[in-house]
Amino acid sequence: MIAVVLALGANIDQPLTQLQKALSELKKELIGTTDPTFHTELTLNTESPPHTTNFPLHTTKPTLDTTKTPINKKINRDPKQKLSSQSQQNSCHFIPSSIYKTAPLDYAKQPDFYNMALYVEIADTLTLNSLFTLCQGIETKLERVKKIPKGPRSIDIDIILYNNRNRALVVGKKLVIVPHPRYPMRQFVLKPMLDIEEKLGSPFIHPILNLTTEDFYKNMPWSNVLKSQRITKIADIDSHTYAIDSAAYGIDSSTD
Repeated sequence: MIAVVLALGANIDQPLTQLQKALSELKKELIGTTDPTFHTELTLNTESPPHTTNFPLHTTKPTLDTTKTPINKKINRDPKQKLSSQSQQNSCHFIPSSIYKTAPLDYAKQPDFYNMALYVEIADTLTLNSLFTLCQGIETKLERVKKIPKGPRSIDIDIILYNNRNRALVVGKKLVIVPHPRYPMRQFVLKPMLDIEEKLGSPFIHPILNLTTEDFYKNMPWSNVLKSQRITKIADIDSHTYAIDSAAYGIDSSTD
């Protein structure tokens, strides 16, 4: 399996359900099931042991030295061994963060955004090229509108981490780079990632810098600027149905 972190965003002119639709499409395409009993681990149980797998994207932070520790490893599986589709599904995790309302960056003269992150374990046959194409296809299906660079957009799905990979490739007219080069400087990505880390019980580690998400808040030259970026939690997501619960935050998820 391959562990992936995605960032989802939408302009607040869109209803919160736009993100819910994106989650549904991603689950259908990446996991191949819409079964509400599918394992999600969305509810944090402090009495349960930390989530562990044979291919952790989340791992113990290594000592900073010249030896890079990968943030993920593929399962070493006998090539003759065949797993059923159901067995593959049961070994996966699909974990969304809460949803946040955030201030725009780069191009400030636009409405705020809704942002969240998603951790998912996918089949190791899905290449980075294919994953990017799949995400773009979902954006198209959800009628993505983006008139100017860095400007308002109705849906956005970015690949933040893809296993321990550090690479760049051209897909059509797009340059795809993993890890996403700007995520360490974007609170609207880091804060949702911290949500997921809490559920997993261990941190994500940047595959090049060997730094955790928390490190980017505390130890970087841009940490103070990062903390000044406006961000507010506005909704949680149901463990199984992905229904958006924003009542506690005073927001109508169907219309806002």
